[in-house]
Amino acid sequence: MLDTHIIHFVYIYVCIWWYYNGAVYKTIPSHDLVMMDEDSYKALNIVQVTDHPSLLKFGKTVTKMKGVSLFSLFNGYCHSRPGVQFLWKTLHHPTRNLALLEHRFNVVEFFLDPTNQSVVENLSSCLKQVYRLNNAVLTCCSGPQAKASNWYKVHKTVSRLISIADICEEHAEQLELFKRIAESVTTEMQYVKYFIEYIVDFGESRREGKLVVRPNVDPLLDELDHVRRTLPELLTRMGEKDMREHLPPSVTGCNMLYLPNIGYVLAINKWNPTPPEDVTLPNLEFKFSINQVHYYKSSSAKELDETVGDIVLKIAVRQNHIMQKLVRYVRKHTGKILQAIQLCAELDTLLAFYKAARDYNYTRPNVTDSKILDVTEGRHPLMECATTFVPNHVSSGNGNSLIKLLIGPNSCGKSVYLKQIGLIVFMAHIGSYVPATSATIGAVTHILTQMSNTESIALNASSFLQNVRQINVALRASTPNSVVITDELDRGTSETSGFSLVAAVLNAFVERGADCPHVFVATHAYTVLPFLRRSSLIECQTFEYTINEDESVAFLYRLTNGSATRSLAHHVARISELDEDVVKRALEVGLESRTIRSVSTTCFNKYPIENVINLIAGIRKDQTRRSTLDQSSTLRDVRRFSRTVTRTRTRTRTRTPTFANRAGRCFQVETNRRSI
Repeated sequence: MLDTHIIHFVYIYVCIWWYYNGAVYKTIPSHDLVMMDEDSYKALNIVQVTDHPSLLKFGKTVTKMKGVSLFSLFNGYCHSRPGVQFLWKTLHHPTRNLALLEHRFNVVEFFLDPTNQSVVENLSSCLKQVYRLNNAVLTCCSGPQAKASNWYKVHKTVSRLISIADICEEHAEQLELFKRIAESVTTEMQYVKYFIEYIVDFGESRREGKLVVRPNVDPLLDELDHVRRTLPELLTRMGEKDMREHLPPSVTGCNMLYLPNIGYVLAINKWNPTPPEDVTLPNLEFKFSINQVHYYKSSSAKELDETVGDIVLKIAVRQNHIMQKLVRYVRKHTGKILQAIQLCAELDTLLAFYKAARDYNYTRPNVTDSKILDVTEGRHPLMECATTFVPNHVSSGNGNSLIKLLIGPNSCGKSVYLKQIGLIVFMAHIGSYVPATSATIGAVTHILTQMSNTESIALNASSFLQNVRQINVALRASTPNSVVITDELDRGTSETSGFSLVAAVLNAFVERGADCPHVFVATHAYTVLPFLRRSSLIECQTFEYTINEDESVAFLYRLTNGSATRSLAHHVARISELDEDVVKRALEVGLESRTIRSVSTTCFNKYPIENVINLIAGIRKDQTRRSTLDQSSTLRDVRRFSRTVTRTRTRTRTRTPTFANRAGRCFQVETNRRSI
């Protein structure tokens, strides 16, 4: 694994626009990106892709469904397919370029101005008919099987680009994006629109179900079309001529027809009284017979083959020749068209940000280059859509502690709060308003998470191993301007091993001092507190709750300073409607377990601490007293306490260079404490 500090000094340009088959590129240096891994995207529900429930469509990329996520929230406000594509790219490339973020905030602020609502409505209406164009679409337009619908998309897209440019030109002095959109539409694009309207007859194409060129575009095509329209009359005259000159009196009816690959033939379908057995007729060449209808090649049919021929094929060839010229002209200006589409896609994405901010009362964040996270009354952007949400504050850096240790009972809101922090920071780095009353966010380099993910046998790793791998990435990749979020790292292993690992990780961050990142840790293990270094960097927080008279728990979801001493797992089990007998038995087992653990502190409960210290000091001086007290339970407790204190001091003074040794040290101390 390459060190991220070295990567930041190496310019690896990442392509963020491969959407138009290589026609348009936009690259940014990697040091402007906020680094996030796939696990963080899944944990924060930024992009949640699920397979299609249909067995026939399962696993196909084109049929993957977008689950409940931040992408689906914004996607509901996009008007065009290019806008959706740009939104997807934006979510996968959060940036800490302050100039770019301020530019996006300014656009959203412009749309929120009530005086600009007419502009918003006009732009939204035009963006609905901006389609995704690429070389594949133009190739379909140039083939012999070209459809009028493809040309309709090209025409509508170019027309709406021109309309959007006209709207933006009126406000080009206020926003840089509007100025670029207005400049992207050139005179050549006006010509493209004109030639498409001049050549393609969309009304006639819809009626006939195929591409039709307008009249008066090409003289040869007009002549061929005239022959096609007058062909039925011509065939009727030629049939009557053959009937008079070449057919016997027994023939009472015939038609001149055109058959592909055969040409024009004379079809005799009426005889008086019946068709003869001998199909040979003078001056006629017999071809075939179907359903008592005899088909012949007459002199008139041969004349039509030479003069008229396959008129439909001739028209199709000529139309294809004209459309090839139009395609070549459009291809010359494809780059400019695609650039304009890209700018309109960005505009569509920012309109989606605006509509989400309007509907959910988001506020503009102040993104700075300082080390600070200050969010007032922050909310979870997804949870607040479904339920009534209790907002909470976030204060990290700029005089506040950098490490927040959330110790609270089950279901009190710790995980939602952690995701809320990650999403607010992420939304600020894509140029979106954030769900809060106010927010000041320093630009970060990484958003690193260790949270629960879906387990899979394909990963060949247990849930605890996955957690350890994620926290390993956070320890190695985090910088002073990173955000590290970890949720119940101690889950998946024994209690002692779990909180030992949590303590070691937190102490590792504390040792960084001023270079410590923003760290948010949630855990149930309140016993970890004695093993943490005393530092102003660490602050314990929890969530308020009340226990009613009927012993039911009401979670208030309000963040407060302090630490919880109960997990309330049994109350949560009751809320989940677990069988009451099971809950009662769990309470009994828990009570017995606490009783056994309380034995280790018996000596402290029976005797004041001064007496215990005096007993320890007098053991070596008074041998007689030692013999006398040797039979008492008090002295046995004192000896065990003395040995434990000695071993604890020895291990605490030992400095170990690795996180594993730190965790092992905490594990050994807790084991000795419990063995008293």
